[in-house]
Amino acid sequence: MLLTRLTLAILLCWLPALASSDTLILQSQRSEADGSHRFFYDLLAKLLQGEDYQLQELPEYVAQARALQGLREGWVDVFWAGTNIQRERDLLVIRVPLFGGLLGQRIPVVRQADQQNYRQLDRQGWQQLIACQGAHWPDSDILEYNGFKVTRVARFELMYTMLAAGRCDYFPRALSEVYAELRGLNNPKLVALDSVILSYPFPMYFFVTPKRPQLAAKLEQRLQAMAISGELQRFRQQHPVLTDVFPLQRYQSAQVFNLDNPTLPAATPLNQPHLWLELGQSE
Repeated sequence: MLLTRLTLAILLCWLPALASSDTLILQSQRSEADGSHRFFYDLLAKLLQGEDYQLQELPEYVAQARALQGLREGWVDVFWAGTNIQRERDLLVIRVPLFGGLLGQRIPVVRQADQQNYRQLDRQGWQQLIACQGAHWPDSDILEYNGFKVTRVARFELMYTMLAAGRCDYFPRALSEVYAELRGLNNPKLVALDSVILSYPFPMYFFVTPKRPQLAAKLEQRLQAMAISGELQRFRQQHPVLTDVFPLQRYQSAQVFNLDNPTLPAATPLNQPHLWLELGQSE
């Protein structure tokens, strides 16, 4: 409770000093293991290149549910997150999947001592294990809907700590996130079991506060142009956060368990192939 009050006090003192039309308030990095944060920050900076905007991160990380509340209330301007129906109702969404759909390609991070046993498991075997997942992440709902067991955890960094301590069996991480996170974590006892993939349609989007419709329109136009021209894919391939993801052909022999996503909005642009990447394809 003390930490929560202190965080709120810092925000209340800090936000008025930055409240100007050319300052964009963003989420801060969750922890040293949050390697993908740099990708989103750099992509947003590229989209706004030449504009008179200053990107400013929150002084402290706030949980995803709190950051989404900040978008609704206007004290966060831009946030990146996996989509669901409620989020698209509440916020301005830019329907260009930032990772080309790789957010829904989940690789289990496991303890090194367990990886050989886990390689042999079928779908029912994985459903008997316990996954660490975010308390408010749509992924938790998706896994539970498909019969997988989930321990919901409020803080991101605790999930890796709990996994290492044996308090859950695996931590499913997006193909676009897992390698950068493990580099940042630097714990040799944890490994990415990339011969196994839990796959479901789940795009990662930029969301914008409803109080900034002109900003949302500008980001939409520029991100769509990047996707159509191929510049977005070149940005992905060249960004250091995604160094270990490509080429996608390397996952052709992976065991893939396809899951349904009941939270996927009907407006998801699944019929626009230039927006999506597929495992096993050549880039």
